[in-house]
Amino acid sequence: MLTTEQRIFLARSDEFQDLLNADPHLAELNRSRYDHNAEFFSLMEILRGSFRIGNLPIQPLTPAVWAFLWGINNRYTTRIREVTESDTDIFLYLLANGIRDLDCGVEELPAVASGFCPACGLDYPAAAKELMQTVELAFRPLEMLPKTEGSSSEPPCYDADWLVRLCSVVAQEANEKAADVMFNLPLSTCFFYYVDAMRKNDTRGLIRKRTSGEISREIVQYVDALGEKFIKEHVNRKTDY
Repeated sequence: MLTTEQRIFLARSDEFQDLLNADPHLAELNRSRYDHNAEFFSLMEILRGSFRIGNLPIQPLTPAVWAFLWGINNRYTTRIREVTESDTDIFLYLLANGIRDLDCGVEELPAVASGFCPACGLDYPAAAKELMQTVELAFRPLEMLPKTEGSSSEPPCYDADWLVRLCSVVAQEANEKAADVMFNLPLSTCFFYYVDAMRKNDTRGLIRKRTSGEISREIVQYVDALGEKFIKEHVNRKTDY
């Protein structure tokens, strides 16, 4: 357990604070806290509310649009590469127009969508931030699923198999046609239905929203563990000469 002096040292250490700011697990824990705005967004998507990015009316991010974006290697579907202006143009174009009524071929889409963001009066960085938030909120329901040991480190694959499996499960849960789920239902809503389907076989009650108190306690324990490791390494560095 950290002493009061050690906690003061860690609080004053720029190196340790930089370590905390760059830690992906800590960032994930902080995102998991109860967020009323995020929950209201999910509720409005389930209730089929209308949304805008700037002054641009957009359709929901559906399973079909997400799988299509992944299929054309749009960088919003991966977290390991920085998005480009072309990625933003195409994503916005699809949210505004859908994919069922595209009036161009896949190979023509980059040219057709080119400049769509500024043409709608939007700034690329601001639009990219809103699109990233849209994606983050869409996947938020999956945070209720427990983490499993030995999970694959491979990036997710949103191919035809993923699309059909998700839409089949959701169609049964929502009593909808799979095609309607695929093209019309918001992705966040689909994930809520998917989680609810998984919950039916969850005899241990592991699939649930964790309270802010639970997450806060985990954050404290995690930061303490990082702090103890940092202090030990700090002491070793000072004596290693």
